[in-house]
This record gives sequence, C-alpha cells and structure tokens, in this order.
Amino acid sequence: MSTQHQFDSPLNLNLDILPWSRRGAFMSLGTKAKVVADLVPCNDVYLLSQCRAPAMPLFAIRPLPEDAPLGPSGFHTTPSLTTFSATPSLLQWQLQDRIVAEATFQDLRCIRFRVNVPVAFDSDITVDADDYMGPYIFTRPPFEGSMAVVELCFNTFKGYRFMAIQGKLTTVNGDMNDRMVNRRVQIQGDEGHEEWELLFCEIEVGHSPSSKAIDSCEPLVLEAQSISFDSAACSMAKEFDDFAMGLCP
Repeated sequence: MSTQHQFDSPLNLNLDILPWSRRGAFMSLGTKAKVVADLVPCNDVYLLSQCRAPAMPLFAIRPLPEDAPLGPSGFHTTPSLTTFSATPSLLQWQLQDRIVAEATFQDLRCIRFRVNVPVAFDSDITVDADDYMGPYIFTRPPFEGSMAVVELCFNTFKGYRFMAIQGKLTTVNGDMNDRMVNRRVQIQGDEGHEEWELLFCEIEVGHSPSSKAIDSCEPLVLEAQSISFDSAACSMAKEFDDFAMGLCP
C-alpha cells in the first residue's frame, strides 16, 4: 500500500469538526456523533448513518496492526494504536509512517475499504436502545456463485451489507437475535493476498417492470471488480474538484 497518491488533495479535513463523506451520500465517517458527541467515546473513526438524525453511529472502525489487543465488542474505551488523516477523496489510517487502511466512496451508497491488517467493525447497543434496537447481523451464504456477505437488518431504518472483494469476513454474536448484545464484524486477509478490499453498502431494493426484486448491490460489486481502488478515489477527487470549481470558478 503506497504512502502517497496522485489524486491526494492539499486540502486536509478535520474529522473532529466535520464528518468525511461524499456529496449526496447518507453515510459518513467521523469521530463524533450528535451535537455534543455524547453517543460515542471518540476513540476511533465511526461509520455513521444520516438516515436518522443526528448521525447514528453504526460501527467503530479499528485497524488491528501487529496483533493489537481488542477488548469485548462495543465502542472502544481505550485509544487506538493508529492515527488517521483525510482529504476530500481519501481517508487513511496510519501506524507511524505506514498506511494500514484506506477508504473512499465507490458510489453514493457504497464505501470501499482497502486494508492490509485485520479491521474490526464494532456496534454498541448503548447508543440508543429504544430506537436503535440493535442490528441483527448474519452471514448470507453464497448462492449461484455469488460471494458470501454479512448483512445488517434494523427495525428502524434501512439495512446494510459488508461484501469482501478480497479477504474473509467473520462475525461475533452475529447469529444471535438478542438486541442487548453488541455485534462485531471483522475482515482479515486470506492466503496469497497482502491487501484485501471490502465494500460497505446501503441495501436498496427496486422493482423492474416485471415486478421482480432487483438487488442493487450487485452492480457495485461488478464495478469494484472492474476498476481499482485508486481509480475510485480519483473519480471521487475529480467530482469534488468539479464541485469546488463550480462554486468558485
């Protein structure tokens, strides 16, 4: 994983002030949630949903370099070993001078991760026990050649899907339908790959004229398999530049 990309912008973003996102998306990554940040302990970058105000934290994202210790599932109360930085098109996690994980938007409904260490995604039921209800997380087995995925269902808003382009997914407590149990989804490498990639997608189900349900996550997988992570980040950088030039020609 390289340390510098040609699409990097000189504009550095402060995630403590403004979550990192893409114009038009209902997902973001940030260090705080709610006006006074009292929904999270602010020790990690959190995957946030704007489907419910104000910015519901779905997962704490923690890279695990060099066999870093990881406590029980839930939002972490101890600092991470990694630091992070963000430009309009790229969010990176670093261990000293080494980049261990990156994120960009593949699509308005899809965040694409590229990592070279295990990464844990932890939910926390204490965020909002009355409305959040805790996600039901389960592994959807492959069907007719499709990849195995981990899917999230909520009682109060839309679902999401983890899809490993490379690497393997594991879950902790993922098959228990008890709303008081925290959940963890972890991605790590498989044999023969130094890097692996993950898509986190909103699930949108449309209907064709024949009234058959269409799973709109499949085109995102096909796109990720046909273009590189760097190309996706370049596309996001160009979109931001075009937007900025439109505001200040």
